[in-house]
Order: sequence, then structure tokens, then C-alpha cells
Amino acid sequence: MVAQLLLTTHNTPSLLKDQALSHSAHRLPQVIKDAMTVVFELGERYLWVDSLCITQNDAAVKHDLISHMSQIYAKAYLNICAVAGLHANEGLPGVRPFTRRPQNGGEVGGLRLAQRPSRLAEVIFRSHYNKRGWTFQERLLSNRCLYFTKEQVHFQCKSNIWCEDRNERARADAGWPGGFPLAKSSIERVSIREIFPVYAEIVAEYTSKSLSDTSDILNAITGILDVLSSSTGWHFLCGIPAPCLSLSLRWTPSGHARRRGEVNSAMKPVKISSDFPSWSWAGWEGIIDHEIMPTGENWGKIRSHIIVITAEIGEALQVGPTWGLSHPPSSSPLCHYPSARPNVLHLWGAVAAVAQFTFDAFTTDPERPGRPTTAQQDLNDDRHPIYKIRDHRARHCGVFYGVDDEDVSSWRSQNCELVLISETQHVLYLHLGHECPTPTFDTRHFNDTGWCTYNVLLVEVQDHFCERLAVGQIHAQAWKLCHSMKKYIHLI
Repeated sequence: MVAQLLLTTHNTPSLLKDQALSHSAHRLPQVIKDAMTVVFELGERYLWVDSLCITQNDAAVKHDLISHMSQIYAKAYLNICAVAGLHANEGLPGVRPFTRRPQNGGEVGGLRLAQRPSRLAEVIFRSHYNKRGWTFQERLLSNRCLYFTKEQVHFQCKSNIWCEDRNERARADAGWPGGFPLAKSSIERVSIREIFPVYAEIVAEYTSKSLSDTSDILNAITGILDVLSSSTGWHFLCGIPAPCLSLSLRWTPSGHARRRGEVNSAMKPVKISSDFPSWSWAGWEGIIDHEIMPTGENWGKIRSHIIVITAEIGEALQVGPTWGLSHPPSSSPLCHYPSARPNVLHLWGAVAAVAQFTFDAFTTDPERPGRPTTAQQDLNDDRHPIYKIRDHRARHCGVFYGVDDEDVSSWRSQNCELVLISETQHVLYLHLGHECPTPTFDTRHFNDTGWCTYNVLLVEVQDHFCERLAVGQIHAQAWKLCHSMKKYIHLI
């Protein structure tokens, strides 16, 4: 097999010469050759191909261009999407003769009948194209997309979808992921309370997709975050919006998740990548869910209990706001950052030792742990692993979400702490089989009115640095009855 042609620092001079690709045509995947034909037939002159337009062995140039992908997509005349096939050598069906799937048909009573091709949304949903992480932002950021499927070609813009035999839809969100065309003008027309749920939906959809190189987890969504940043003014820290930390730190895995990095034959982490911190969803492999937190009209019903001092992302950055809390004293051994460690989030807040609580599993099925829901959510959805938190009197006072079974037994023996990040009026419920929804705490001992729910992070402390293990909720009264103290928290 001939290696695919890639742009490198070594072959750049030769590829800049006229007709350079003609001499290397045997090293071009069929999809690129077909795309060149499409561009020519459309009367256009230029084609952007990542592998030939981004210098693959120059990290600085690669990073710079990846960080500008939102502009590349936004200014492109058209984005060509190869929906059919599993690899690049399958090309674009229909560009060359006899490369499409024959249309099924027959004759009944003298009438010639033909099966109509599938709609675009159905084709994309079933495709390998839809499972790839890198194709996600090209669909959201492109002004126009031309989809080549095995049956026909579909054209999509921000207002409609057309194919070769019909106009499919006439809606502004026609077929776009999440039903939301991610453009600056679109975001500016919605309120701030609606933007965070959009971000949460994007993260959930994106993390359900695969990347051949998992270290591209932030690269492949940089364009989307750039659009959100320019439209909202948000600064993103490893994929997390800094102005909304009280909300954005509360992400949970939809099932069992593991830290991003190298794994052994038993799929256990053996080397954690320092490029992706534990406090960011980018530091974990698995589908990420934000729906246990307030969204929509409840977005504002949250009070922060942490001060963001700074974040070391490459260099020390001042992030915030501080939510009007007083500046903490200089009592921590590491309060004078920088710490010389990558991706550290420096906070000030209340913490409590995990040893003051006990934990036990909540399950509706021996094989599948339960899941928290609100009264409005599907009560039979049980993707999230859940563990009950019990106070010193063994009263059920809270829950943890998205925890691996084997981790629980070591919490009390390890140097683990609970970090109080916020409080909310958004009370969650567990669903015990077919019984009525049950609050995350025992209402016989704890009331469920007012600002009664504290949001906490479970962290493991090593040499003054904290690594996130899970997120949960605990009743405010149970927290106030335990021993807690204010201190610096250095999340890595």
C-alpha cells in the first residue's frame, strides 16, 4: 500500500511547484481526487484539504491553523462532506460513473415504481462519517455543505436542505446537530441563559464520537469553542468556560469513564496525559453529560462557593469573576503561583474530609447502576453510576455520579476531600424501579426546600494538588454538620 501524501516541511518546496500533485496522484486518496473534480465542475479554483494544507510535522504551524479552523469554515464557499464509505479511498459516489448504489425499482400494473432515497438526517445518523470527531465541527461551522451519499447528493445551507429529487425541509435548523446552527449571528439572538445548555449539548454530542488520535480531543472542537468565545466573550480553559465554572465543573460521564492517556491490555490507565486535566471533561474518555445541572430557566439558580484565583494554561491567566467574595489569605504552601505544573486551576473554597462520610451503591439493576433524574426527565434512563453519601449517623444525605465501582472502597483510606463549589435550588431525584421519584437525600431527615443542595467535587490530594474523581450533591445541612475548612485548592 502506498503511503498517503501529506504536507511536511521536507516536501513543501516541491509541492509548491506547478502540477506538483499530478506527479503524486498515485499517493492521493480517491476522495481528494473526486473533490478536485467537484471543485472544477463548480467553476471554483481552490480546495482546502487538511492533510495537504496543514504542515503535519510542524507543531507550531499545525496549532496555529487548527486554532483558526472556525474562520476557515466560515469563509469557505462550500464544504464537501464524504458521507459514504469507511475510508478515503472510497471516494465521492456519483463523481465517477458506476460509483453509486443502484436505485431499487420495479414495474407494477404497467407503472414504473422506484424507491425514494433516504433523507439526509437518516443517512448521516447511520454513517461512519457521523461517528468521527473531526467531522462534527465542519457540519456546525460551515455555511454550506454538499453531502455525497451512496444514493445521491444533498445540499444544505443555514436555511434549508435540497437533494436531487426533492426539497427536504424548510427550517432554519434543518438537520444541524442539536437543531442549532452554530453561527455568531444565531448565538447573539439568544439569551445568556440559553447559551450554556447549547454548549452542554455540543459537548455531549461531540464526546460521543471517536478520534483516531485521542490527543486531538480539544483540537477537533477548537473551531466551535472559538465561535462561542467570540460571540459570548467566554474564555475557555481546556474546553471549560471560565465565567461559568460553578456550572461547568459539574459535568458527569454518562457511564464508566477513564482518564485520558495510555492504557494497558486490561484497558486501565498506566500513564495519564498532563495535557488534559482531571477537572476538564477533555481529561476523560467517555460521553459527557451536563443535564444534572440547572439549565434553561433554572440556569441562574446557582450560587458559587469558590473563588477562582488563576488558571495555569500554558501561562498564568487571571480568570473570574470572583463572585464578590473576599480575597483569601496567603496561607497555602502553593498559593504563590505559578506552580511549574501544566493546566492547574487555583481555587479558594471550603473542603471537608471524605472520612466523615460513608458510601454505598444505589442500583435498580444488579448489572446497571441507577441514574439521577428530574421530574421532567425520563425516569427509566439509568446510564449514570450512582453512589449514596451517608453522614456520620448513616443518613442518606447526597449522591455521587459517574464513579467506577472499584474506586469507592479506597476513598476513605486515601487522602480524599470534598470541595464545595456551589449551591442550588435544583433538587434531583433517583428512581427506584417503578416507584415514585426519590430525592437525592432522605427527606425524613433533610428538607427539600430553598437552597438546600450543595454541589461538590470529590478529589484526591497528593502533594497539595487535587485530582478530580467524581462530582456529586450533598444536603446543605449535612455539610454544615461536618467539619469543613477554607483553603486553597489546586486542581490538576
